[in-house]
Amino acid sequence: MENTLLKGNEMTVNAIVNHDEILRHETAEQHRNSYETGNDLLDSALLFASECHEGQVRKGTSRPYIVHPMETMKILSDMKADLSLLIAGLLHDTLEDTRATEEEIIKRFGIEVAFLVVAHSEDKSKSWDERKKRAIQQVREGSRRLKMLVMADKVSNLRSLYRDQKQIGEKVWERFNAPKEKQAWYYSEMKEALSEMEYYPETKDIYLEMAELCRLVFVT
Repeated sequence: MENTLLKGNEMTVNAIVNHDEILRHETAEQHRNSYETGNDLLDSALLFASECHEGQVRKGTSRPYIVHPMETMKILSDMKADLSLLIAGLLHDTLEDTRATEEEIIKRFGIEVAFLVVAHSEDKSKSWDERKKRAIQQVREGSRRLKMLVMADKVSNLRSLYRDQKQIGEKVWERFNAPKEKQAWYYSEMKEALSEMEYYPETKDIYLEMAELCRLVFVT
């Protein structure tokens, strides 16, 4: 009788071990599939953004425009952004500056990505002042995820501005539609609208970088 029970217990233990092994294998396979799917989507988004921005360069430079959305995505990655945010980082200027449509983005990358890109896009039919005031208000009222997207974009812009300003000085402002004083107002207001980002561990460093770049570009 003891042998039968022992044998039964061994079979039960073996079954549990085998079941756990199967679960671990299935979980690992799910992670692998999720990782591969995520990489495929990022590759697809990069290709789409590259095609949309083909031939475009950053204002007043010869740098290919695609460098900016790629840097925006990298900054988001540094803030541990999720996949939808990373893709939105790559696509954030496609509606505003290319022929891409909201419908295309929904079809290719989903409603969540499209929502973020739309929320971050400006209406170029409006005046500069109208566009910027609306953008600031949207960020103030927006979600944490929208704030992360906007902050990544602004930090990338400020890095570029700081580099170019060191090289060519105040001439850098000749490439923009609004003068330095208005740009300083806009970035100051954006920094204030994003101020809560200083208090999240994932976003604190990037917010502090933005604050320092604002000081270097507009004050010193």
